[in-house]
Amino acid sequence: GSGSSSGSSSSSGASNAGRPLARFALFAFVMVVVRFLLLWTGIPGRWQTGKAPLSPLFDPRHFASDFGWGMMQSTGDLLVTSLCLVVLAMVFVRVTELLRRKALDHVSILWQRTDRNSEPNAVPMSMRLSAALFMQGVVTIGLVLILSEAARRSVLDSTLDYFERSGLLPGPLVITIFTALLLWTFAVIFFSSRSVWISIELVGLNRFTTIFRLPMGISAVAAASVLLSVFFVLFGLHEQIEAPLVAIFILTSWMVAVYSPLGSDRVSDWLHLRSIVPSIVLVSVLLYPVFENGMTAERQLMMRAAAESFQEDVDARIEFAIGQVLNRADEIEIASDPRLAVTVDAVYFDSVARLVTQGELIDALGSHDITITIFDSTGHPLGRSVETGRPRSRADSDTADLDAFDLIFSMYVAAGDRGRLIERMTGDQGSDQFTFVGFRPIVNNDVRTGWLMVRAIPEANLRASARAFPRVLTPAGFYGNRMVDISVVEYQNGVLSKRIGPTFGQTILDFEIDSALNQTPVIWRTSTIRGQEHIELYVRPDLIDGKSLRADPFLGSKVRTIAVRRPEAGIFDHLYYMLRITLVGLMLGLPVYLIGIWWRISRGLLPARRVRFRDKVLNAFFVAGTLTIAATGVVGMQLLTNENNRAVEAPLRQHLERVEATLLSDAGNEELPYQVLERSNLDSLSARVGLDLNVYKLAELERSSRPQLVRERLISARIPIEAYEALFFDGFRDVTVNQSLGSYEFTAGYRALLDESGDPRYVLSLPTLPEQQQIEEDRARTMAYLFGALLVLVFVVMVTAVLLANTLARPIAVLRAGLEAVSEGRFERIGPADSRDEIADLVNTFNTMQSQLEDSQTLLANQERDLAWQEMARQVAHEIRNPLTPMKLAVQYLRREFFKIRQDDSSENSGDETSPASSTTGRMFGNDQFAERFKRTTETLVEQIDALANIADEFSSFGRLPEQTRSDTDLNEIVLAAVSLMRNESRAVIETNLTIGPLMVHVDVEAIRRILINLLKNAFQAIDNEHVGDIRVETETKLSEDGSCVAIARVIDNGHGIPRPLWTKIFVPSFSTKTSGTGLGLAIARKTIEDHGGEIGFDTEQGTGTTFWIRLMCASPADDPVKGQ
Repeated sequence: GSGSSSGSSSSSGASNAGRPLARFALFAFVMVVVRFLLLWTGIPGRWQTGKAPLSPLFDPRHFASDFGWGMMQSTGDLLVTSLCLVVLAMVFVRVTELLRRKALDHVSILWQRTDRNSEPNAVPMSMRLSAALFMQGVVTIGLVLILSEAARRSVLDSTLDYFERSGLLPGPLVITIFTALLLWTFAVIFFSSRSVWISIELVGLNRFTTIFRLPMGISAVAAASVLLSVFFVLFGLHEQIEAPLVAIFILTSWMVAVYSPLGSDRVSDWLHLRSIVPSIVLVSVLLYPVFENGMTAERQLMMRAAAESFQEDVDARIEFAIGQVLNRADEIEIASDPRLAVTVDAVYFDSVARLVTQGELIDALGSHDITITIFDSTGHPLGRSVETGRPRSRADSDTADLDAFDLIFSMYVAAGDRGRLIERMTGDQGSDQFTFVGFRPIVNNDVRTGWLMVRAIPEANLRASARAFPRVLTPAGFYGNRMVDISVVEYQNGVLSKRIGPTFGQTILDFEIDSALNQTPVIWRTSTIRGQEHIELYVRPDLIDGKSLRADPFLGSKVRTIAVRRPEAGIFDHLYYMLRITLVGLMLGLPVYLIGIWWRISRGLLPARRVRFRDKVLNAFFVAGTLTIAATGVVGMQLLTNENNRAVEAPLRQHLERVEATLLSDAGNEELPYQVLERSNLDSLSARVGLDLNVYKLAELERSSRPQLVRERLISARIPIEAYEALFFDGFRDVTVNQSLGSYEFTAGYRALLDESGDPRYVLSLPTLPEQQQIEEDRARTMAYLFGALLVLVFVVMVTAVLLANTLARPIAVLRAGLEAVSEGRFERIGPADSRDEIADLVNTFNTMQSQLEDSQTLLANQERDLAWQEMARQVAHEIRNPLTPMKLAVQYLRREFFKIRQDDSSENSGDETSPASSTTGRMFGNDQFAERFKRTTETLVEQIDALANIADEFSSFGRLPEQTRSDTDLNEIVLAAVSLMRNESRAVIETNLTIGPLMVHVDVEAIRRILINLLKNAFQAIDNEHVGDIRVETETKLSEDGSCVAIARVIDNGHGIPRPLWTKIFVPSFSTKTSGTGLGLAIARKTIEDHGGEIGFDTEQGTGTTFWIRLMCASPADDPVKGQ
């Protein structure tokens, strides 16, 4: 029977769950169809093209992914998809609301233990709980897997730098993607939390909260965890998403399901600041590790790409730099020089070749030896510029250039003999080293008069003379933030041969890594260098069929190993990135909060008629915390900016002073620096100091060591007005000015070179364009620390707000519950407060007030009850006494008359027995049997009338107790008198155990004696005939809490005891467990003792006996009690 009922309940639960889910499935199908129709028609992207305000959102150059069958084909489409998911999630919440309510009706929230015998044939509770946990876990795993893949593709299929440390808020497109993924995460939480109730409904679970109380719940969680782990590993999900992240999502979904206000009847709870802010922070914390997984995948992909590019000697910077030099050939008009047609001094063409590289990116490529050669039309070298660590004679250089010219010229002709040619060629150092070569003709009036060749040969070590090149002059992607911190090196036979990027720090390949690479071609590992975590990739490109080629010095073979290293993000970096996501979430929550305010106003909920104290504390903390954090952020940013400016200004001043000192070192007698500058070559001066320099004469730019900046209009031809005013009007020798090139910001230093009269003749300008990258990195690192600390402060404020609000509100809520209980007539003590402040004092005062009110109410109730019983007793006594007197008189009169007539008749008619009258009377009055019966009947009537009179007297006594005559009396004497009387009447043995010496009390002796006699009678009557009576009377003294003396008398029996249901009725008037009696004895006793200012009560144990005790105040102080027989 029970098994079938369980099965029917489970099937009905499944059907009940199926109906709303079917409706939701239909709605979801319609939503998906509509979404794909929008994608097929290109709406709304087709309306946002060209210069439309939202056109960047639908530009595939920024973001384009094929994940989701085109639902993420652009930033705007990702946002639209996320909005659709949120709508689906809210509809799902609404549709499953009935299931949630039903589950809450059946699920115990009181942490109760399940009755295991209630369903002996049903599915065990632990199995149902495990099934519910497993089903909900599988749903959550699927949802998190989709979210993780969407976040990963958002990173990999995008050209955006999501975590560029350029400011507190990212760019608009990154904000849009963060917003979309936050909405997606909200949808996952909604779906996952509601799947909890569906799982409960499907498995017929009715007490899932026992999971936290009973071993059954613990075993169910363990079983579900094992099943989920097997599922996770069986389908290979551990390779796509981390198990701890899934566990956090599952735990969060259960917490949201049980404790969050997701019910439709509590929508207003979600629209408060105290709900919006924690929800956004929670979702941001959940989203960040998911997004970070995508960033990790991108970093690994970039490291692999860097290794492959380095292995193949592919470097886009080199090709771009060579192209720059080839373009400069026309700009300096080499072809128009008539001396190209004849042989002239090679020094001139050497200077022309050096002029070609002036200020270009190729001059900053310290990882390559650079050779630029100018040839005449026949291929004879005229001059060259060489930046190499291996000097050669001119004859050797001419020979090498002629060989290279023949090869590259043939390649140029084979390529079509037009324009320019940039190719990779095998270098002189081996087949694994490539030389980049650029080649183009020099044309004058459409006549080919010469050739220009540029060669870049890789070197193992950076050239010390290489100068930094401004990032602003390079195409996008060459110096991106995501590649700038990558270091790539190559080991040949375990020895460092060449590198790109920051110093790798290891010139010899680690032996363990070398051994491991002989088994597998790719190794990932982490390392710690000077406290900084790094991730490293080692690749052995020569590993063939699992075997590595060994170095053979006779055959010239080499074992190559490519190593790539990049620093891992630190804890403050993660906090900074998480803060950016959180701020985007808060921007998303702001319109929700404003909509909530409008919604509450429209429904008359604002201003609120009642606000909970806890909510007020939370709101106050959130507002104060937000203002504090905002102020801290603003002040921190200002301090960071000022500190950054000071950090930049000091080196700039030192560099400018060094330039002036260099000019002074070249000065002759009484020659000023500006005069040395006039006769100096600016390129030579720039090379000597290793800095880029600009020279202004008055306000106009005269010369620049980086002329491309001027040609590209990246530097103004006029001095900035701030610098001009400071140097020419305010009299400063040097000044720093913040400038910008579009969104690219940099700092430039200006120093005046004074003439003989002390006025500025020239102004030296030193821009920080080459160093700006390092400056930005330092500033971004400091910013990460600042805002990472701010995020920690956000968490601290939120946790503190919740804890403090609960701490303050909990005792107030307890007091409120206590006051409500008082209003309902229940006087219950509330628990002690955990604090030791005024709130604890308030709780103690309230408990004292509760006790006093309870005592007062009890006393008042007793008094009202006693008064009612007394009034009733007086009326009953009066009504009974009125007819009893005539009844007794009538019976007594009837008896006298009967016996008088009988006596008279007996004497008068003793001799006349023939008279009929006398005969009849004689038969009636002379009958002894009748007389005896008449006598017994009338005696019984008189006795019952006397009994009724006694009852009336007792009622009268209870209704109007006699005035007490109190005196100081020994309680022991009263006890002995009562015991003596009871011994005479019942001939019972009563033991006494009284104090030695008198026990003085101020009482009415007769009243106390009657009470003791009543208690002794009750003790005798409590012992049945089958047991031997054991009755004892004891007295003693004790000290009360206030130190006063209390006299105690006890009457102890070994009767059957008092049943628990009768305990509250013992002192109630008219209640008695005996068939005879009025039930007023104990009521009168209690009233008498209370009038004496004492207490009366009892202790009982069923089957053992009962002890009635009386407590009275001593008439005089007494010592501690001493027992005696």
